[in-house]
Amino acid sequence: MSSGSTKQSNPLSPTDSIGPTTDFARFFTTSARPSSEWAVGPEIEFLGFTRDHLTRMDFDQVQSVIEGFAHQIADLERENGHIIEATLGKAGEQGSRGAGEQRSRGDIEAVKPEPDHPCTEPQSASRPPLLPCAALSGRITLEPGGQIEFSCAAHRSLADVERAVSGFARRLGEIGREQGIIFIAAGFDPLRGIEEQKWIPKRRYEIMRPYLNERGRGAWDMMCRTAAIQVNLDYGDLADLAKKFAVANRLAPIAAAIFSNSPFERGKLSGYKSLRYRAWTETDPDRTGPSPVALEDDFSISRFLDYVARVPMFFIRRDGDYIDFTGRSFEQFIQNGAQHQPIFQDFTDHLSTIFTEARLKPHIEQRSMDCGSLEMVMAAMAFWKGLMYDAEALEDALALAPKLGLEEFARLQLEVARHGLEARVGNTRMADLASNAIELARMGLGRVAPDEARYLDVIEERVTKERICPADILIRNFRGSWNGDARKAVEYLRIE
Repeated sequence: MSSGSTKQSNPLSPTDSIGPTTDFARFFTTSARPSSEWAVGPEIEFLGFTRDHLTRMDFDQVQSVIEGFAHQIADLERENGHIIEATLGKAGEQGSRGAGEQRSRGDIEAVKPEPDHPCTEPQSASRPPLLPCAALSGRITLEPGGQIEFSCAAHRSLADVERAVSGFARRLGEIGREQGIIFIAAGFDPLRGIEEQKWIPKRRYEIMRPYLNERGRGAWDMMCRTAAIQVNLDYGDLADLAKKFAVANRLAPIAAAIFSNSPFERGKLSGYKSLRYRAWTETDPDRTGPSPVALEDDFSISRFLDYVARVPMFFIRRDGDYIDFTGRSFEQFIQNGAQHQPIFQDFTDHLSTIFTEARLKPHIEQRSMDCGSLEMVMAAMAFWKGLMYDAEALEDALALAPKLGLEEFARLQLEVARHGLEARVGNTRMADLASNAIELARMGLGRVAPDEARYLDVIEERVTKERICPADILIRNFRGSWNGDARKAVEYLRIE
């Protein structure tokens, strides 16, 4: 695909026609921001279970949970009469900066928020001030197994991120108590097998599900049984993007080890520290793992776009419907779009179906961490902000990152999935690399946002001093005071 100049002088709109000579690079150059505007925004997935039987939520229960946010909802998107996405906050706001792909708006129903709804809890010394319900800003989306994903609006201040995530989580917990649902912060369903999952009838998933099942034995686990923390990050120009994209991919196994939080399967210890990370290693190799161009030193948008062009598609959207294009590369589609004229929305949709350790949208999205508690969410935000938003820390992180080929990287992913911080890169312990990365993040924050370094305390204490990740705590408790009872792990992981 082209990365050169064309006659287009304005940013492309979703319905603009595209072809082999379209300047797709402008999508990334026009998304760059000055450092004074850099922000971070998390995307967090939560697993929900019925309180009485600890079965996964069914589709009707998922609908009721979203409806519980009625006083904060500005817009809804529906398919076949069912809610599949809700925008929180002022009408028209997006979630994490650029996190929302362009959507077909034909079946969106507007809902007026009621800002006087009295759901704000009193402030306490142990909690940050809770945002008023109507002030929550972001998106709720449904994942294939009914996971609830909150895409938080991007903020320059981590304290603002903390207030937003805390406010959402507390409201979600409140809705759960009202409806007999327990939500947990973990990377993988600790109780229910793949045959017990309650699939969400979402049109894009109906196309993805059979295709991915043929592309890796972990694909359905990835779709239904996993939950992650993702971090969205800005960049200043293409040179800055190249460094950040390389770091976000190459340090992914280190981040995965630090935040490993999914050692259980079907109520038993699985032998892995992160079953979520393992599931991703067994999912469609065409679109997972590290972004191949990020492992090489000569990254360019042109080479990235060549990679994107080769990745097989899932679908295109026309008039509110999804049209199956599985198995056809994006390059083939834009060169032979006789039946359906390719439009720019097809490109942004295609980017959203590439699931590498870090991926490019109008921002960099880092995707390698198991879901965890609020303090771990904030540690993840601080970790990546400290590494990415200070120039010296970014250079040092690039030097720290192991230089691996694709096969070596894949072996390291499996080692981390099984052993967490006890994995090794050659003769180097992952715990040592993780400790060094945390220290770099702390120094970076010390230069750009000194007050935010405190969010790293929890992983510095556990990783640097105790050499443990969250999964190690779960395993220790399961073998100890919990007496092998996974229901106690669910209670421990429960969000309030």
